[in-house]
Amino acid sequence: MDYRKTKENPAIHYFDVEMEEDFKLADSFDEFIQGLYTAEYTVDEEAAEGEYDLPEAHLSKEELEAIFELDVLDEDNLYKIQYYPMVDLNEIEWFFEKMQYHIEKKR
Repeated sequence: MDYRKTKENPAIHYFDVEMEEDFKLADSFDEFIQGLYTAEYTVDEEAAEGEYDLPEAHLSKEELEAIFELDVLDEDNLYKIQYYPMVDLNEIEWFFEKMQYHIEKKR
């Protein structure tokens, strides 16, 4: 809200600080509110299914377990674990428990 020229019902502006630009969005707050709308959002089911496909090069749980069985997680193995797809909360909890164990072991 831009109160520089009025004390009541100010114009609505968007100030882009990085570009040092002033965009006037509406002459008043009421006009701004009247211009708001709800956009309908639809999901393309086929496209959404493709978003969660596993990458070609992913690490299996067995491979990750073998890495966690090592005494020391070296840089190569730390790099590899990023390719393990955690698809549910139990997997995430299991993963972080294993990481916590190795972090505490290293201290």
